[in-house]
Amino acid sequence: MARTHLGELFFKERMLRLPLATSRWSGIAISERVLRNLITLLIGLFLVSLGGALIFQLSVSRSAHIEEHNKLSLLYAQLAAAHLKSVLARDIGSGAAQRIPVQEDIEAAIPPFLRAEGRIFAVTDSSGLVRAALPARSDLVGRQLYEILSPREFVPDSIEEGGMRFTRLASGGDAYATVRALDPYPGSLAVIELRSEILSTWRSDVTHIAALFIT
Repeated sequence: MARTHLGELFFKERMLRLPLATSRWSGIAISERVLRNLITLLIGLFLVSLGGALIFQLSVSRSAHIEEHNKLSLLYAQLAAAHLKSVLARDIGSGAAQRIPVQEDIEAAIPPFLRAEGRIFAVTDSSGLVRAALPARSDLVGRQLYEILSPREFVPDSIEEGGMRFTRLASGGDAYATVRALDPYPGSLAVIELRSEILSTWRSDVTHIAALFIT
């Protein structure tokens, strides 16, 4: 008798009855198994919606980070171009002939805080040949700008548009770049930032925030 009672207690399918407002119906009966499956389904749907919201928020955060980074890079490009013009103007004011900026000029014109976060500054002459670069990189100096930035996706003549443009480097990597004319001086200033560098800082920020929540 005791075994039979225990079997009914643990293995017998129990029902949950929900009464209805009307007396015509006896109510709705839901088995325990169906109820468990329903709860599991609801938990699954909640987790899926939570994961979708998290992925969407991360996508928005990444886009905002890239946009803010590009705004700073554009501002730095304007400041660097103005500094270069100032350096060259001093030479002309002292009676020196108009010339193309060299490595010493770009190092004097671009302060250290503008060089942070993986940005690349390159000064070209009127033919598009890179004459100087920061950080000092021998793989850039002496090359044409179209050999660095893919000419299919980036047109240096469109500098009047003013924004950082997404482009693919000739080496295959993705980047954002802009070109600033140094008029009335010959040449231009190109500012390039690798997309991988931008996303690296974003991932670091997200990791730090996640660590704060976990701890």
